[in-house]
Amino acid sequence: GEVLSYACYSNPGLRTDPTHAYSPANWRRDIERFVNSGYRFFSISPNYTVDGEWGKTRFWLGPDDYPEPDPETKEFCFELQMQILLELCPRAKVFVRLGDRIPEAWADAYPEETLAAYPDGSFDPLRPEQGRSTFKKPSLASAIGLRDLCRFFKHTTSYLRQQPWADRIVGYALYPAGEGMTVLAPNGLLFDHSPVMHRVFRQFLQNKYASDSVLREAWGRQDISLETALYPTDGEWKMWLVDCHH
Repeated sequence: GEVLSYACYSNPGLRTDPTHAYSPANWRRDIERFVNSGYRFFSISPNYTVDGEWGKTRFWLGPDDYPEPDPETKEFCFELQMQILLELCPRAKVFVRLGDRIPEAWADAYPEETLAAYPDGSFDPLRPEQGRSTFKKPSLASAIGLRDLCRFFKHTTSYLRQQPWADRIVGYALYPAGEGMTVLAPNGLLFDHSPVMHRVFRQFLQNKYASDSVLREAWGRQDISLETALYPTDGEWKMWLVDCHH
């Protein structure tokens, strides 16, 4: 029978020059090579750069702002990806790759719900000195973030199901920033220091220990309480690991 294989659309598993990987010209070149090798299964993803802002799509512009998008023909849009793909591979099937990036306006509206890489509230693990990031995401503890991400996914998939090539879609996949991990992990960090994460953590302690005395006995510390207990910073955690290893 026919072999169905996976290829990532924007740079489909080939050794290409990364400075040229994201262009329709290279889509055509790379997809044609896959088609000639018998590939029929590809992925597509939304354009995550709108108005020069990385993380914003035309499907989600900010809090409660999920506009009905007009068809596009710009680079990286769904329509152009499918146009090129079906020209080169009329029998192609695709899955849609969605992510958890958020528009800057959402992070501005919900700063306490946005993941923070450092205790001072800064986010970007690669450029903490900037204070603001081009790559924000909701805290995993944020019910508001989960709600609005689900709205984005539902709004996007509803649009896709109305397209003339909707029957080519075989499924949807969520790829969180960090390639399946949090955006902190690939940069050697573990802990989200957002206010919402601290609140959820303290609620967990309240449910587990119920009283300050039980918490202090369990942790072996007399200087903490259910209202003040914190999980460690990454620096403290690494120092603890060093002591454990020795």
